[in-house]
Amino acid sequence: MDYGNAIQGARSTNATTFNNSSPNQVAPTNNGFSSDIFFQLLAAQLQFQDPFETVDNTQMVLQMAQFATLEALTTLNNQFGVFMEMSTIQDGAALVGKEVRIAVDGDRTIVGTVESVGFTSQGSIVKVNGEYFPVWHIIEIGSQGSLGQAETA
Repeated sequence: MDYGNAIQGARSTNATTFNNSSPNQVAPTNNGFSSDIFFQLLAAQLQFQDPFETVDNTQMVLQMAQFATLEALTTLNNQFGVFMEMSTIQDGAALVGKEVRIAVDGDRTIVGTVESVGFTSQGSIVKVNGEYFPVWHIIEIGSQGSLGQAETA
């Protein structure tokens, strides 16, 4: 069976995916594969199959079950991503007003109070002593006055 034209047609008609807010609908994937494409491919498979060698019903049901599992995992992954973003924001907000020790260069550290927290595509950043540092540079967190002076090497 040659599905090349059907696959190309399905891809060209579904080049854009939509973000659905309903939990029962398929969330978009990075590769643009959606339930619409699956059903177009299924229709093409049925249309172009050899009438004397039809697709086994068990195989068709198996393919549909695998796709349903893929949809559920994609939805779960998207929801987990939202959870992680919210967790990052909450963790960042908890740092405001805390005293931190930040690794700057090699063995050099600074101590200061977190003035604000920001979020970039590379991750969270904190503003300490008027300068911005990635959160992963923080090596110690404490209450005001608990960390002492910055260490220098």
